[in-house]
Amino acid sequence: MDDLIAFLRARLDDDEQLGEIHTPDCDARIPYEWEFVCRCGLPARRSGDIAAKREVIKFAAWLDQNRAGSEFMEGRAQSARHVLRLLALPYADHPDYREEWRPGDQSAAHS
Repeated sequence: MDDLIAFLRARLDDDEQLGEIHTPDCDARIPYEWEFVCRCGLPARRSGDIAAKREVIKFAAWLDQNRAGSEFMEGRAQSARHVLRLLALPYADHPDYREEWRPGDQSAAHS
């Protein structure tokens, strides 16, 4: 799980470094002093999305570190691993992505 956590943290770092990439023709651009500023909320949502994912990863890592000796915690850690695999899925085309991280069909387990 440590490798998956490291992979996700690196991808979020990459996403964060992209900055506030935004299309210049956004319909929500308004004049502000000498430039146009976008007020659509996408950059703020993107920043919030990255922060939320970092917290999910931190919580999953904590569950993994504290699972020993407890059947209850082991079950929670397994669920957290599945969530991390889902978070990694959008990066499946990245060269560092491992197929072993691809989530399996969970529908049978929840039917």
